[in-house]
Amino acid sequence: MIFIEPTSRLRDFSEIRSLRTAYRSRLTVEQDQLTLSHAAKDVHEIELNNNGALTLTSSDSLLANLIEHLLRHIDHAEAKVTAISQIADDKSQWQIFLQTPPLRPQASSEAYSLEALGSKKKTPSKLLRVPVYGQDGSYFEWLTQLRPPASGTPPKWLQQLPNNFVLSALRTPYTEEILQAIPTSWRFVVDQDGEPDPLRELHRDNQAPWQGLNGLQWWLDSDHQGLPIVIADSQFGYVYVGNIIPQLATVTKNDSIEFSSNTDTSA
Repeated sequence: MIFIEPTSRLRDFSEIRSLRTAYRSRLTVEQDQLTLSHAAKDVHEIELNNNGALTLTSSDSLLANLIEHLLRHIDHAEAKVTAISQIADDKSQWQIFLQTPPLRPQASSEAYSLEALGSKKKTPSKLLRVPVYGQDGSYFEWLTQLRPPASGTPPKWLQQLPNNFVLSALRTPYTEEILQAIPTSWRFVVDQDGEPDPLRELHRDNQAPWQGLNGLQWWLDSDHQGLPIVIADSQFGYVYVGNIIPQLATVTKNDSIEFSSNTDTSA
């Protein structure tokens, strides 16, 4: 469990909206550039690195532990979500390249047409209900929707998961004051299209105890913008990246990828 002292500042969830705005501000058409949504059907190339990491807060802890709680019930009883700060020290240099999943099908795109899909059965979204208790006995119910990407590979367990399922209680070390500042409804897109070892730069040896996770990725669906929250690594297992500001790549006419080096990382 990732635990941050309750005295830590809660990350205001308006900050998530500001990250989404940062995405949009870089999706501009210039003379020698194409917008990513035109160039890649709303699939964005992003980079996470050590320079964009914000200090973990109580809200990060609660979000990471919610996903850990879900994973222990639906995929792996021994699942543990670890923060990158628990893996690498402050002096470590690392970067992760991700491709955001398309969150909504585009009716005009042949890739998402019924003809293109053929007879393939689409994995439905699933709603999970999580009773949440604070250390003072306070109670909340968090509604969590898990969705497959509009195009891509959802995990097999998503198809088998019952809908409107009530999980066992998530007991937290936080008080009602902390918990009531957290949203009670969450939407995640879950895909299995990531690299098996995105944190290879931090690997200590050649062991891969979590190789079977096969590139699992959890994205927070915030107003149709995907923000990376948890990724799977073959050596470290599930890793929380929700406190890292993404840097958005740009696609130029010669198809090269250039990553922004002036992302605002102030908190």
